[in-house]
Amino acid sequence: DVIEIGNFIYEGIALADRFHFKNIVLMLGIAKSAKIAQGFKNTHNRFGGIDFEQLGLWFKRDFKEAITIKGIRENLGEELVEFDAMILEKTQEQLFEWFNRKIKVKIC
Repeated sequence: DVIEIGNFIYEGIALADRFHFKNIVLMLGIAKSAKIAQGFKNTHNRFGGIDFEQLGLWFKRDFKEAITIKGIRENLGEELVEFDAMILEKTQEQLFEWFNRKIKVKIC
């Protein structure tokens, strides 16, 4: 079964839980993943923007002047894989905090 949830991350997973889905896989863009990592239950921009200062603290870099995740990624070079892995890890941690279960996330 597939549930398309768009920006409604928290509600979509809660619905999957209510219907007893055993495995959940989220297919996300990196920016949506970053927003989940930062605790956004709805990733639409009207609910807030990415905190680039927080990303910088996690990654030990200065991203205060960043405007987009795409812009950060374009300038990372060899650190890109490490950055994406950090976002993925933080996303999975947040999802576990919300739902007390492992949820697979794929960045696409």
